[in-house]
Amino acid sequence: MSDRPIDTSPAIAKAAKGVTQTQALITGELSHADRFEQGIVQFLADQMSNASAWRVDAAFGVFGSLPIVGVTFDDAFVLVDSTNGAVDGPFDLVSPLDATVLLAQQSAYVTGTTVRYVNASGCLILTAPQWRTTQPPGWTPAPVTPGVPATNPGGRQSHWTDWHCTQKSQGNCVCISTGSGSGTGRPTVRTEVRCTCAPNPTTGSCLGVGSGTHPNVPPTVTPGVAPGGGMTGCSCQQRWHY
Repeated sequence: MSDRPIDTSPAIAKAAKGVTQTQALITGELSHADRFEQGIVQFLADQMSNASAWRVDAAFGVFGSLPIVGVTFDDAFVLVDSTNGAVDGPFDLVSPLDATVLLAQQSAYVTGTTVRYVNASGCLILTAPQWRTTQPPGWTPAPVTPGVPATNPGGRQSHWTDWHCTQKSQGNCVCISTGSGSGTGRPTVRTEVRCTCAPNPTTGSCLGVGSGTHPNVPPTVTPGVAPGGGMTGCSCQQRWHY
């Protein structure tokens, strides 16, 4: 596991500005937890990390709730307290959610109180969301918004992002484009298309970042369809995060 936001998360939590969760429900403004999540997503994008961030609220008692951002890596996940950036984990990918260590640092939480984990869709969950190669039930891609540049590395509603390509130590290129949609009981589901390609035979390079090349509609995942930049022999796969 790499690119852990452990050292950076307290600074992100301190810098995040926003209203309380209750105020956010009333006004529609971004809460502190929302902005903290954005900060974690941006940090991972800046690191060109394969990790993904997701929100979950640890609800306890009658009104108690601790907003948490989970970060899933290839082999484990961690839980990050959005109020102060404290981190717990790593946990195995299939481990049940357990934020009691983070909750113990909150004065409102009484040790032993039952904790319920609620995702961004308002549904109770037991484990961390994962990248899956099968689409969720009721999958509906978000509609395309023509003429809107897609620049958010964490995925953008109604649009696919530009291909972000990096050259690995083995010499091949890995290109990712992210988008979103919805599923049954899931208002927002992230999706990505990941392609592994041979570099441009003339320049020996990959497409690069921010080239303005992206699939303007949900792409057909077919081996050999290159993101561009003269790369060849691409093998692509689409995944969904839920």
